[in-house]
Amino acid sequence: MLDANSQIIMNMHQGEKSRDASSKVCGFFFQDLIALDKLLNEQTEYVCSEYVEDVFVSSKDTGAVYIIQAKYRPQSTVTLSAVMRDLYYQYLRLQLYGYTGKVIPVLAMHCKCQLSKPTLAEMQGKDYINVCRTKKPLFPPKGSNWLEKNVYQLKKDDAENTCFNKFAWNDSIENFLSALEIQNDYKVLKQYRRDIALKLDKINFSGCPITDDSMRQNVLLGLAIQYIQETYSEPPVGMDIFSFRKRSHDEFVQYLSNQICTETEENIGAYLRTVAFDCWDTVEKFNKQLTQEQIDMLQCICDNTADWLFHLGSTPQGQLQLLNTVSMRDRDSLFDFSKWCIVKRRQIICEHHDAVNTFLCYLWKILFDINKCKLDSII
Repeated sequence: MLDANSQIIMNMHQGEKSRDASSKVCGFFFQDLIALDKLLNEQTEYVCSEYVEDVFVSSKDTGAVYIIQAKYRPQSTVTLSAVMRDLYYQYLRLQLYGYTGKVIPVLAMHCKCQLSKPTLAEMQGKDYINVCRTKKPLFPPKGSNWLEKNVYQLKKDDAENTCFNKFAWNDSIENFLSALEIQNDYKVLKQYRRDIALKLDKINFSGCPITDDSMRQNVLLGLAIQYIQETYSEPPVGMDIFSFRKRSHDEFVQYLSNQICTETEENIGAYLRTVAFDCWDTVEKFNKQLTQEQIDMLQCICDNTADWLFHLGSTPQGQLQLLNTVSMRDRDSLFDFSKWCIVKRRQIICEHHDAVNTFLCYLWKILFDINKCKLDSII
């Protein structure tokens, strides 16, 4: 039986279904790393990705919930007004539903410039909330379907404006700013993923057969990303979105233990996922001239390629298909590859790391050139 606050959180997906990006983007790597970072904290009760905000976190120790927007902008800055509007909109909706717990809005980012909190006057301005109301307005009664009737059918900006015009007031905005956290200290993807991989490797997985540290860390990271990626699928019939996307610390550790301590095909797929991340490191390092829009497009290509490699590499047939594409070996040397043991096949895949990386560089260049003209026409 859900308590009142949990029921409110469950209801927060109402009005968001049309804006739910999970089925389209399959998550972004930076966002997934933040979700994993929070899941690795033993004081985290649960994490939901692409729910309410990019990442939604419930904490055991403080009882607070965190609504997190993740922004990776290495070549540009963040439009603070747009982020504040989105975060305050979710903050205000929780108030309208009668949520009684502590709510902490968070902007978690890596970008070119350091940002600080806006002032109350800025929040009241036309680029932000555009409301200056001294008295608390009369909220709709609990159980009212006012939001469903008057807000949720509108486009994003119109929905926010309608909600602000009706219910925003100064004390609420000040409380929002007081709770707000702007976290500027996130690292570039290469270093951040290495940090997460090392944190994963510090968990004691008794009986793990992978003795090579680098290999084990890569497989763990690939499995962990997959654990988050699975939440972007449609839930089973009869299961609500909240229950399906919710991931707890203990369940996460148990999942990793079950996977890493057993030689499975998914471990090879998980390793191949990290090869795509290695390729991205090269792209990010040697292409400083790219615009932020181009980086976003390449990041999307990378994320989807990594997901494709995971699924391709999670079957012997897919592994062989990849090797037949990238390997310079005589094909006779891969005769009966599908019948080899997992350890042997994984070793062969590892030996082709550079070949897969080169293949991805060419593939991404082709996809980038095909889509660049479309991007240029939009810009």
